[in-house]
Amino acid sequence: MSSIQIKDLSVTYLLRKKNTCVALESLNADFYDGKINVILGPSGCGKTTLLRAIAQQFAYDGEILFDGVNVSTIKNKNRNISYVDQNLFL
Repeated sequence: MSSIQIKDLSVTYLLRKKNTCVALESLNADFYDGKINVILGPSGCGKTTLLRAIAQQFAYDGEILFDGVNVSTIKNKNRNISYVDQNLFL
């Protein structure tokens, strides 16, 4: 696994009728290679949004770095990372 660094990550969802919902705002985090990394929090706090952003399933603001390399310009298929949702029918 690579180390993953999150810098000022923000994700805003567009809702119906042009309303928005901020799911993550200016999040900073480091996930270290060779360590057990855990994401905990109550329902709706952004855990899944963070994982989906790392897997590049949607656009985000900020930076996500794998081993110090900004992956925003690397295509999803070349990131060597995957995401499987707990609910397989999403």
